Amino acid sequence: MYVEFVADFPNHPNRIGQCRTRKNDYSRVQIAKDYFEVSDEIEREALMLHELGHCILYKGHNNSELSDACPASILNKNVPVAACLGAHWEEYLDELF
Repeated sequence: MYVEFVADFPNHPNRIGQCRTRKNDYSRVQIAKDYFEVSDEIEREALMLHELGHCILYKGHNNSELSDACPASILNKNVPVAACLGAHWEEYLDELF
């Protein structure tokens, strides 16, 4: 598996990351370079965990929400914002591992 930074995702302009897998080949995590450069450390870590959750753990999206409107999962289609990450970090990690 490897990680690469890309300028954009031409068919998905709002995408910030994706996991690409191919049968009998390495998985590839692609991260939007512009997003990564302006994100803080916890947002970067969350994005990487989100994509690794797809590539390594083979988990799909969980788009449910908590009572405070934060995503219930780090695997939400929209990676949680910093405030939600700070409030629910342990729960997000527990979900993965």
